[in-house]
Amino acid sequence: MVFSYYNPQTGTYTEYSYYYPDGRALDNEFYILTSNATFSAANLFVSIVMDNDLALVFGTDTGGGACAINIALLPNNMALVYSSNLMILDENYDNVEFGCSPDVILDESYAIIADIHSFVLVYESDDEE
Repeated sequence: MVFSYYNPQTGTYTEYSYYYPDGRALDNEFYILTSNATFSAANLFVSIVMDNDLALVFGTDTGGGACAINIALLPNNMALVYSSNLMILDENYDNVEFGCSPDVILDESYAIIADIHSFVLVYESDDEE
């Protein structure tokens, strides 16, 4: 698994790689339903899952938001929390700040009321044809 980010101020890329033992595999199939309410850490989670082909992602485009945050303490003791300039990147070095597109795009009205079990049955039967 590779995790990378880009600092636009310095123009530098930083990359971390994580490895797991050979032979380790996931026996289960995983599915993730996304919508525009999938943002921030959930957006980053979807990006990592898609980069590593860990699940089938379906729904609508995610809401985005994946920059690291900074906190500034003001002279009046108020805290200001804001997005930093460190952008999280996917495996192709594309910025995921503005969201991710799922593997299977569903109509928005269906994505809101989707029954994951029914979707999986329909999707798998389409694959077998």
